[in-house]
Amino acid sequence: MTQTEFAQRLRLTGQELGEPNGCTKRLVQNWENGEHRRVKPNYQRAITHLTGAPFETLCAPNPTTQSTDQHSEHPYLLPLDPARLRQTRHERGLSQRELAEALFNAGLDLGEPNEASNRLIQLWEGGKVRRPHTKYRRALQRVLGIPFDQLCTQPPASPPT
Repeated sequence: MTQTEFAQRLRLTGQELGEPNGCTKRLVQNWENGEHRRVKPNYQRAITHLTGAPFETLCAPNPTTQSTDQHSEHPYLLPLDPARLRQTRHERGLSQRELAEALFNAGLDLGEPNEASNRLIQLWEGGKVRRPHTKYRRALQRVLGIPFDQLCTQPPASPPT
């Protein structure tokens, strides 16, 4: 289901529940990118009703309260490090446009089509989008040949106990 379709279904679900909402594709993008952390209760109820899963199970734990061990199990909790991505891209001899094209093709190969573009790479490398969607993380791993967490800002080491 696309982000646009999800937003449409969420609006309809809100109406069915008697709690209309104005969900948009952009709001769904913000949730997925971690740019909009607080989800209003009426949206939570609509999401639960639509997905059939308790809302809490769909949320990533707050990275600031997680231990280092949990970060290694859940690399999506780590924000993308713009400098590491740029450095890795340069090491591979790729321009932003070439990386975007390779990501687009990797998405097709993985059965997860994406809309990778030069602009998206600019947003990542500029630090504007820090948590790429799962389909982009998988494509990055395929194209760059490294685990996604190696492109991320690493959490501070736990103090010795």
